[in-house]
Amino acid sequence: MSTTCSSESEYSARVRSCLLVLAPLLVVGCETVELRAEATEPPADDEPAERSDATEAALPEGRVTALAVGPRSSCAIVARAELWCWGSAGHGLLGESAGPGPVRVAQAAELSAVSVTGDRVCYLAAGVPHCFGVIRRFGFPSSIYGEDPVAVTTPERVRGIEGVEALAIGPSQSCFLTGGAVRCLGNDSAGAGRGARTGRLGPPMGEDVRSVAAGSSHTCAADASGAVSCWGSGYSGQLPGTDVRAYTLAPTVLPGITGVRQIAAGPGARTCALGPSDAITCWGHAGDPQARAVVRMPPTPLEGAGEPIARIAVGPGEVLALGESGALYRYAVGEARREEQAPHERQPALRAEFEGPERLDVAPAVDVGMGLSHTCALGRDAHVRCWGLPIGGRLGQGRADDALQGEVRPDAPIRVRFDQGEDT
Repeated sequence: MSTTCSSESEYSARVRSCLLVLAPLLVVGCETVELRAEATEPPADDEPAERSDATEAALPEGRVTALAVGPRSSCAIVARAELWCWGSAGHGLLGESAGPGPVRVAQAAELSAVSVTGDRVCYLAAGVPHCFGVIRRFGFPSSIYGEDPVAVTTPERVRGIEGVEALAIGPSQSCFLTGGAVRCLGNDSAGAGRGARTGRLGPPMGEDVRSVAAGSSHTCAADASGAVSCWGSGYSGQLPGTDVRAYTLAPTVLPGITGVRQIAAGPGARTCALGPSDAITCWGHAGDPQARAVVRMPPTPLEGAGEPIARIAVGPGEVLALGESGALYRYAVGEARREEQAPHERQPALRAEFEGPERLDVAPAVDVGMGLSHTCALGRDAHVRCWGLPIGGRLGQGRADDALQGEVRPDAPIRVRFDQGEDT
């Protein structure tokens, strides 16, 4: 995402991101912790939950089947039948609720996936995408129209497409993977592609696509052969190795990036790909997208995890790697050093490498996402836990003020509850 939040700068390097990939690749996780046998009563719904191994061990099995984390809000699918969201209610992100939630936004059969951005939420119901929030003129400055974009608080079906297997939305585009190809709504030159509009789907792009990710102004897809193609803006190094310096409306293969198992987009213009032998390649911005500096990160094995990596999630200053065991590891992006600038490059070039890993002290999980100041993970027990700064209800505590900041440790996961009086 391109959204930034200067008031959270001290913590934002640790927890910011939004990511969605093809359903078979949706397994991400957190580490196994040693649980004590004693059981204690879970805290009341209106009290911040303390990290307690005994309490976690006593929990009944949850019912959450999918999770998506946006910059300021998050959503979860419960029992494949209910969509719950929490955090900021701006731009209609919580439907008709003023928040901070969690609130039930929609009920439908066969809910399978959800994606959240700074002004929009999309989800799949029986393979048909539905969206709410800013779904008319997203990706365009309000000054173009002389008015602020209108938020739609009731989910609306995306017409003209069905059988969708996965979806990825960014500030300027909503993209849907169906039949091995990607079709998008939104700003054509900022990631939606040729022929797309906010009210009209573009034609199918790509072939045999297995994973898709939406950045702030570009979209990338990995196919079955492991090749990566991107389209949209190239102003900030989103299409390295190509001759695109402005933007492209058609998928453009990135040379030298092969064997990719998963493609993931982070905030701004940063994109990473997980390849063979647990190597990752990242490209795009170093830090603030407004800096307009290209960061080059060579393919780097994620050494030290002690197990194979299943997938990655990308933040502005880190990569979270999921081990096959469900453990979650943090690799920080080290200090970027200036390189000699090539004659054809308009922007200064930086080079950085990963440092780590740091194994996170959180429960085993199957999915994870990062916002501007918080991280949420879907546990193997089908419960959602969030940690970070409790701003605007982003941790699912049901309080919009900042009073919880003195009560909650940023690294202490708090369980999100989706039904008053019921453990879900």
